[in-house]
Amino acid sequence: MTNTTNPIDEAASTWVMRHGSGPPSEQEQAQFEAWIAADVRHRGAYVRLQAIHAEVQRLAAVSVGRDFERGRSVLRLAALGLRRWALAAGLVVLLGGATVSWVALSTRGERYVSDVGEMRRVALLDGSNMTLDTDSETRVRFDNSTRSVQLKRGEALFEVAHDPSRPFIVRAAGMTIRALGTAFAVRIDGSRVKVTVTEGVVELSRNDASGGSTQHSASRRLFANEQATGSGTEHLQVQSLKAAATERSLAWRQGALAFAGEPLGTAVAELNRYSRRHIVIDDPELASQPIVGMFRATDIDSFARTAAAITIARIVEDTDVLKLIPNRANR
Repeated sequence: MTNTTNPIDEAASTWVMRHGSGPPSEQEQAQFEAWIAADVRHRGAYVRLQAIHAEVQRLAAVSVGRDFERGRSVLRLAALGLRRWALAAGLVVLLGGATVSWVALSTRGERYVSDVGEMRRVALLDGSNMTLDTDSETRVRFDNSTRSVQLKRGEALFEVAHDPSRPFIVRAAGMTIRALGTAFAVRIDGSRVKVTVTEGVVELSRNDASGGSTQHSASRRLFANEQATGSGTEHLQVQSLKAAATERSLAWRQGALAFAGEPLGTAVAELNRYSRRHIVIDDPELASQPIVGMFRATDIDSFARTAAAITIARIVEDTDVLKLIPNRANR
């Protein structure tokens, strides 16, 4: 029988077992870091097999340090064609009389939710990373042929591990975004979707009536520092961004919001997404005043004080509402 083990998975399984046996020497650690840096696929393979290894230890109490080859054989199973059974149908592995049942992640998927004001980072099993902005929800389903994420609400940033055999696809409010080795953010705002690319390339298309992608008949590619806004029923509006503007749009990753002359009303609408307390501006002239600066996303009080000082307004607080009123209104 021909050995069809992927050499990357084979090397990853060896590193997982070495690390499971005890702390690596300085030389081993340097070799491991060099291997990780040599190919973007290495980290994804290592993370995936490390998760498998941890589950084997938890469920079957395998002593990796005393039985290196037996433990690695389990990881080889995951690297071979049998891995599709482990992920899609449930694989039973016998280890010294212990039985390990692999739960079918691909059939039920995983739901990830962030609360209001919470930024949540999720390490996916393929080595990709997903960061959820405030009040966001996703459903992640991976199988042997596709990596699929459905953004239900809010915004998420995806840093995608390269894997040509399994496309990474995000669906959001009638749009399909296919990663072509990249990092990008997707945001749902009502019926509209905004896609911002920070690295690489993505391909956008509309979903058909059944929810499937129509990318082969009508699609648009976005490159780094490009942003598209639209819905499943209207044309995409695409604009090029300066690198600094792209960074500002994703400042929420560090728990901040950055503004460079946007109307105060627009900035307030952004801040209100991160708090159950809200700022209210009824005066159109005040709402149109420009605001510049970087603010902590969840510190609505500091933002209100700064905005009041800049625009010569005052704050009237009523339970969970901070109302900004121009001083001239009370003269």
